[in-house]
Amino acid sequence: SKIVKQLRMLGIATKIESARLGTEDQGFNALAENVDKLSTLISEKVDNINKRSNLLNTVLGGTIENLVKLETEQKEQSEVIIKNISLSINAFSDRNNERITKSGAISSSSQNITRSINEIVMSLQFHDITRQQMDHVRTALEESSENFRRLHNQNDLIDSEELGVIYDVCNLQSVQLRNSLEEFVTAISQIVENLSLVEDGVTQILASATEMINQKESADGYCLSSVLNEIESIRSGLIRTQEIGNNLSKSIKSVVGVVDDLSAYVLEIDDIGSEIEIIALNARVKAARTGSNGSALGVLSERIQKLSLDAKEQTVATSKILEKVSVESKNLRVNVEAGSFENENQKLIEETEKISLLVKTMIESERKSADSIDKLQSEVHSFKNEIETAVDSIHVHDDAKNAVQPVINGIDEIIYELSRNNIVSNKNSNTKKMLGKYTMQSERKIHLTYVEDAGTSNKKNTFSENTNTESLGDNVELF
Repeated sequence: SKIVKQLRMLGIATKIESARLGTEDQGFNALAENVDKLSTLISEKVDNINKRSNLLNTVLGGTIENLVKLETEQKEQSEVIIKNISLSINAFSDRNNERITKSGAISSSSQNITRSINEIVMSLQFHDITRQQMDHVRTALEESSENFRRLHNQNDLIDSEELGVIYDVCNLQSVQLRNSLEEFVTAISQIVENLSLVEDGVTQILASATEMINQKESADGYCLSSVLNEIESIRSGLIRTQEIGNNLSKSIKSVVGVVDDLSAYVLEIDDIGSEIEIIALNARVKAARTGSNGSALGVLSERIQKLSLDAKEQTVATSKILEKVSVESKNLRVNVEAGSFENENQKLIEETEKISLLVKTMIESERKSADSIDKLQSEVHSFKNEIETAVDSIHVHDDAKNAVQPVINGIDEIIYELSRNNIVSNKNSNTKKMLGKYTMQSERKIHLTYVEDAGTSNKKNTFSENTNTESLGDNVELF
């Protein structure tokens, strides 16, 4: 501004001096006009520089404010994101562990149900087993009865050995009947018990499935909906961080643009200074030619040239400052762009969108599962009622007791009456021929136990000789 004032004053002085000289040389008037014009141009450029400088200050102030704001918001966002990620991971982990535990309980209940059903199926086979055992007892008793009638018709008195055969057969069949009845009653009791276990198992599966599907909140107040909200919050935070970074980058680009404009204005002033210097140099040459009358104009021209040099020095100094600002601005822009991690941020946003979609799918799956649970509850309730009805209607073991116990009592009466006579009991000999007729290992064990009670020797040899698989014909071991 001082240089401009001085140039204008020198221009005016040049005009005055030129007027004093008269019309000897109009070149100095042109010099004065050019100096005045160039001073005006410098003044305009200076005004533009001041305006752009003020704008630069404003933009820099906004950029600094945005930088501080970015740092604060990014720090807050990072803390929120880390917290939300941690809470979401914990919620997922807790829910996963809960699912694993409930799935294990369901698997265990399923295995128990399968085991109970297998035992029910096995127990149901005792219907046929008991029937065969009853057939064997009936056959043995009918044969003994037929032998007794035949002997009674032939002789009025039956010897003790023949009565001993009947006695041992009745004793053995009494034991077989008791064992059959006991096993049959036990089998029916197991069926009832296992049906109750199936009912309990189905109830446990339903309870575990309901708890597993139920959208109740965890101890920390988290469920899948909460996780979804946290993921959406993370995604919003990442987008906000990206927006702040983009705005900051735009601000820094604006700073660089303003600095570039200032540099252009300064260069224009530098060019004007060069023009003034040339004009002043020409004026000094003209003044020298004018002689002693042009000495004052020579001094003015020298002063104008000096001011042009001062202007160039000012523009050089200003250019250096602007160049430093430009370099720092560009470095700042590079650092911001490098520190924005835009690609990584975008990848994180895409990943959160994928996770959000996955959680939404899980929530929808749980909703459908909840609908299925409602239907399952109705079916399980109906199934339990059917089991309870079936259990209440099972009385066949009582019927078996009522049917078989009188038979056992009748056989025991026969045994009691026979024991009052002088009978000859030889368990091994009297029941030996029956051993090969058994179709079940349990019958053989009872038979051998009955024989062992008599202290029969080489009972093992007797069994091995008479129970050879080939000698049994069709009486192969069935159960």
